[in-house]
Amino acid sequence: MAKNKEFTAFSTPQTIIPSSIGSSEFVSSTHIFQANYNNFSTQTYFPAYETGYFDVVAISREFAANPDLNLNFSNLDSNYLFSVENFSLNYRQTAEYDSRLAGEGANPSTFYISNSECSVSINIPLRVESWGYVDFVFAALYDFFIEGYKGSPSTVVGRFTTDNSSTIGIGTSVLYIDNIANFLSFSTPFTAKIKVDDSSLSETVTVTSYSKRDRSVTLSAGISTSFSRSSGYLWAYPTNSEREPSFSLYSLKQGLIAGCLVDKISLTFRPGESIIARVDIKALDIDRTFQTNMVSNFETILQAYSKRKPSFVLNGRNLRIYKSIPDYGFFGLGTLAENNFFGGYQQSELQNMFINEVTLELSNNLKPVHTLASKHNDRVQRKNKNNLPFAYYSEGRNISGSIKYTGPIKPWSIAEFLAGPSVVNNGGITLDMGPAKIELPEVVWSVENSTYEMTTTEMKTVNFSVVTQNYDFNPVLKSTGVY
Repeated sequence: MAKNKEFTAFSTPQTIIPSSIGSSEFVSSTHIFQANYNNFSTQTYFPAYETGYFDVVAISREFAANPDLNLNFSNLDSNYLFSVENFSLNYRQTAEYDSRLAGEGANPSTFYISNSECSVSINIPLRVESWGYVDFVFAALYDFFIEGYKGSPSTVVGRFTTDNSSTIGIGTSVLYIDNIANFLSFSTPFTAKIKVDDSSLSETVTVTSYSKRDRSVTLSAGISTSFSRSSGYLWAYPTNSEREPSFSLYSLKQGLIAGCLVDKISLTFRPGESIIARVDIKALDIDRTFQTNMVSNFETILQAYSKRKPSFVLNGRNLRIYKSIPDYGFFGLGTLAENNFFGGYQQSELQNMFINEVTLELSNNLKPVHTLASKHNDRVQRKNKNNLPFAYYSEGRNISGSIKYTGPIKPWSIAEFLAGPSVVNNGGITLDMGPAKIELPEVVWSVENSTYEMTTTEMKTVNFSVVTQNYDFNPVLKSTGVY
């Protein structure tokens, strides 16, 4: 069945001879997307060489952080399978030294390996399910953004000391670890895991007490699996009674992307165009060994896709902008009528105008924290892990946007109404997309520009940013009940 196939998309003509498919290698005709994964005889059949639409991307709400990376396909929720327009993985690690040194000559001769950082950018068309709710994937990512200012959750790892036997045998109920102080913050009893470096071997245990003097923890029962003292360790994660800010992504092309936090969400509304959300995500680790798990569980993933409900994509023409209830008070700064800039053909009410574009950007301003936190027993693995961020923290949330518009004879009509010294008195705005809305109760406005040419209509731009008088304000995505 094999025959030569000519490919002319290379610099010189190449000939690739794929292996024959044996009679026992049957591929169901109903699963056409699986066919390319059932035969890895040639390099063009590997997932990395396929076009983007062969990828599968999903959210896992299960907490997974190095070294307890996990991916459970039995919990695959069809609501959290992505429909993305673009998926970009950025792995940043520079090797250039930041300055030239004396004696190097014309060409640099010094380099160093910097810390690395991983981020993901996703463009998601904003969709509404047939039952009227916003796409679960975007709703989940938006919810993770709201919680993202809390930063990365912390985990604790304790290596086994020489007070343990070289092989920690079955039935052992007292474990000696090197950093008992980190475990003292847990209220007993608490759940932990015994794990092994570079192995899937794991056992979940319950710690009932600990001794600071002996640097030991006591388990509720003896362990059922033997572990090596040199490669084993105790891992624990403090449970959170509130919603978690961290999650995992898994992709057929990339594997498991763990310790994710939503850093930024950007929305752009243009009449006649679909609403596309750009989501920027910070990640703590990537484990591509799970890529093979994705391939072997492809049938399960396809079954989950078949459970998806029909949906439609929201259009920018559906957007409505209206005022929120203002918070009155002049702060001793006067009114618009007392400023000469706000004279001329203008009024103090919003008039009909033609909005060309509205943007909204929500950012958690996440920054990496690099430490020497890795406790891997292998030096190279320990160094690689320490190059990655230990955690992310937020420098405070920023919410801002802009409105580009043209209007009738009243130049700067919206700017004259909303900008100026008494800007806060005019309250905020609500961005209503139909099935969902975002309320920004207090915003401040600033004039950006007004441009026009001989053959074009004057285009005005105003910017806005959110300020709040409530300490715990969150710009949640609310359902309107309008489908």
